Amino acid sequence: MLVGCLGLYPTLLLVLSLLGPLTHDLSFPLMVLVEVVVWVPFTQIISFPLAGWLVSRLRRINQ
Repeated sequence: MLVGCLGLYPTLLLVLSLLGPLTHDLSFPLMVLVEVVVWVPFTQIISFPLAGWLVSRLRRINQ
């Protein structure tokens, strides 16, 4: 669960900050569709492995 939370928060932050100017004129359902289909999978490819690496690194430090 920790990896999911650590991976999801940066994804949502990037989506809201980077796509905000591009999607502010779209309707809400269309904006959500664009963000979910295009941007979220791309950022999760990067953020979830980084979050997993961070959690495993913290576990090694605590042992």
